[in-house]
Amino acid sequence: MIEAQQTGVPVKISPVRMSGMTPYVTRVIEY
Repeated sequence: MIEAQQTGVPVKISPVRMSGMTPYVTRVIEY
């Protein structure tokens, strides 16, 4: 886990941002 965190710091931030934006985008499209 430590290795993945060190090597995938930006990789972890990317999915977190996408996951956080996906519901927002879906809500905007729904509304």
